[in-house]
Formats: sequence, C-alpha cells, structure tokens
Amino acid sequence: MTLRHLDIFRTVCKSGSITAAADILGMSQPAVSIAVRELEAFYDTKLFERMNRQIYITETGKLLRNYTDTILTQFDESIDIIRNDKASPTCRIGVNVTCAETYLSGWINKIRQEIDGITLNIHINNTQEIEKMLTDNEIDLAIADNISKQAVFESRLLYSEKMCVVCAPGLYTDKMSLADLMNKPLLLREKGSGARNSVEAAFLRQGAAPVPYIESISTLSIIHMAKNGLGYAILPAKSIEDELNSHALMETTITDQSFDRCYHLVYHKNKFLSESMKKVMAVLSQGISEGYVR
Repeated sequence: MTLRHLDIFRTVCKSGSITAAADILGMSQPAVSIAVRELEAFYDTKLFERMNRQIYITETGKLLRNYTDTILTQFDESIDIIRNDKASPTCRIGVNVTCAETYLSGWINKIRQEIDGITLNIHINNTQEIEKMLTDNEIDLAIADNISKQAVFESRLLYSEKMCVVCAPGLYTDKMSLADLMNKPLLLREKGSGARNSVEAAFLRQGAAPVPYIESISTLSIIHMAKNGLGYAILPAKSIEDELNSHALMETTITDQSFDRCYHLVYHKNKFLSESMKKVMAVLSQGISEGYVR
C-alpha cells in the first residue's frame, strides 16, 4: 500500500465514481479499480458497495477517508515546509465576517509589523464555510465563533462581545422580554453564520427558536433595513457603534436573556504549525489585551 493508493482512493471518494476518478487522475478505469481492490485486500474490508452500476462508500471506507485526508495533507505539508524552509513565511487565515468588518485590519497591520516578509492569505466567510476550509486544509488558522466540530479542532478564546437588539427610533421600546421579541419582525444573518448561531443559542436557552422576517448574508444590509424601520436586528455592538452614537438605531434591553459572542482562534488538531504560524497566533492572541485591534 502506497501514498498513490490513498490518492486514488481519495479521488474516487470525491468524484463518486471509478470512471470520473480515472479521468481526473489521467488513468485507465481498470487501473483505478485495481488500486481500490488492492486497498480493500490490504485492509481486509470493503471500502465501497457496488450496486446498480454505482458505488457507495461503506462505513469503513468513511473511516479510511478521514485518515487518508490527514495522511495526504500532512505529506503535502512536509514537502512544502521542508523544501521551502528558507522561503518567505506564509499563513492562510479564515476570518468570520463580523470580525473582518471590525477588528481584522488592526490584526493584519500588527502581523506585518511583527513578522518580516510574511505573506498572508485572508479568506472571509461565515463560520460554517470557515469550518469546512479548516477541515479541508484550505486555511491554516481561523478566527470564528460557534465552531461545531470541537473534537477535531484546537481553539483558544480571543475575545467576547455583546450583541445588541436594535431598531429604528420609530419602533423603539425601552425594554421587552424574549417572548415579546419573538413576535417582532426579526432581521437576522443567514444560517451557518456566527451571528445567527449566537442568536439561536440564546433563544434555545429558553426553549425557543427565532423565525426571521428577513435574513441576509450581509451585516450592512441588515443595518440598512433596521434603520428603515423594517424590524429588529441582533448585531454585535462593534458593528453598529456609529448608528448607536448617532441614534439612527436604538438599543432595546431584553430583560430575561443576553446575546453574546465569543470568538476563538482555531486550528485543526492534526495541523503542523510552522514557526510563522506560531508567530501569527501569538500576535492574534495579544491583539485584544494590547488594544491594537480596537
């Protein structure tokens, strides 16, 4: 059994068929089939069920797929790190949308000041997509909240912040309960975003679930809709500082619940951390305490 066997197996898993994998790899279909059979003989198990001229991965196949991703990823990283030991330091970072809109520029400036010649590749997305990118080794580190796969990730708290229930002055009520809020038109971020996950967690603590009147992938669009009196938004305080200060939006106190977000620095447990990545992590961890991300 060789790395080539695992590469073929991974390609079959991703493509969903022997024929498609053969096309991707530039191999003949029989050669791919032989490699899969050799793997099955090596592990003494069936990796795929073959029915109606289609293949379906088995439970043991899924288990091997997880190991395969780790093995091949670490092999690729070993080549990159060892061959390019003297190359410029690099780090790929996935950042939650809200964090990118508020603190990211301060972090980037500080990283560039502290680490000479570093190349940063920044990917801004919602938490769900960032988690997938970490799993697929498309990024090295992430700044996100409400990561679901805690068993496969290491994380450390970076900072927490208050989320505010806000509306236009015409809709303003000083105080209300969560039950009252549930009956209002809610303007929320999309499913899978950290903001939405935080809101749902707060509702869940009282055995409820929010039903959005409008949901959007854009915090800015939600702010505009709230300012125009379309409903109540639940957003991080940092994102709406200007609107609160100018009274374009008013904050309503929820008497029996709080909305908070905790942002973490996250990386895969199997990730090899280069020296440049460790330096980036140190800068990120110092950001709040030293105040350069505010």
